Amino acid sequence: MMRRGGGVFLVHLPLLAALALSSWWMVVNAAVTLPPEDAPLIRHYYKKHNTCANVEPFVRHQVMLYWSKDKSLTAKFLKLLYADSMVNGCDASILLDGPNSEKTAPQNAGLGGFEIIDKIKTVLEDRCPRAVSCADILNLATRDAVHFAGAPSYPVFLGRRDGLDSNAAWVDLPSPSISLRNSSCNSFNPKV
Repeated sequence: MMRRGGGVFLVHLPLLAALALSSWWMVVNAAVTLPPEDAPLIRHYYKKHNTCANVEPFVRHQVMLYWSKDKSLTAKFLKLLYADSMVNGCDASILLDGPNSEKTAPQNAGLGGFEIIDKIKTVLEDRCPRAVSCADILNLATRDAVHFAGAPSYPVFLGRRDGLDSNAAWVDLPSPSISLRNSSCNSFNPKV
């Protein structure tokens, strides 16, 4: 919003935070999320490997449909991707169900967006059976939701493999109820 006379721009704070996080994520993403075989992540992985040529436009379209009904998907996907990435890298283990899975960890209370990723995966399975990883879907969906919220789009390098294990005990994140006074960058030292 611009105020006449002063030329002062007021930025919607959540959008600015999403932009900053997505920019940071773009750099970290390529550095820490290699598939188990250490194969490099590449742009347009599924198109180049002839396994699902239109995966990126399809995910973008699905996210647009859901995002147009629920703008909070941007924050939900960002938090979901962050929670997934900080445990075992971007392996979609946060999406696995189970009595002691990462989903059940107290630090992950309040995460959302699972059902949208599941719906996109279900439809992609009909189009390209056993081809597209949930980890790549989560990364693409997050990028697209952040873009629809007003941030610039960025390339997502693909070729991740889904994790097969998920354990609540592995979650080493600050609680969602932590206060600003009690928060500390030291919480993340073991991750760096």
